[in-house]
Amino acid sequence: MYQYIYYICLIIKTSQTMKTSTFTNRTNGINKSSNGYQNARALLTAGGRMYTCQTSGHGRFCKNLDYTQDTIKVLKLASLKQGIDFSLENDSPRGGLTGNYLVLTSKGKRKMIK
Repeated sequence: MYQYIYYICLIIKTSQTMKTSTFTNRTNGINKSSNGYQNARALLTAGGRMYTCQTSGHGRFCKNLDYTQDTIKVLKLASLKQGIDFSLENDSPRGGLTGNYLVLTSKGKRKMIK
């Protein structure tokens, strides 16, 4: 009997997700059209990898647009901790800026927006 109740409590405890209104309230001071906000929201709704650096232009007019710190700032405002709920990784062969991406850990996936 007690094992069955314990098992139900574990299911309820591990299936917690963040509501959209909670995310909106926690990130109240951030502009909703900023790239950091949009990247953080996309990461929390879809999961997977979120590349936070894009390039614009071509040839000698190419620029790197890095929104990594902006995205991390929004995620921290939403009460996620770096290294525990999400991590910053790089898959570029020589460690370039455009290889930066954010990924949710297993604990962070429990805090996704439903």
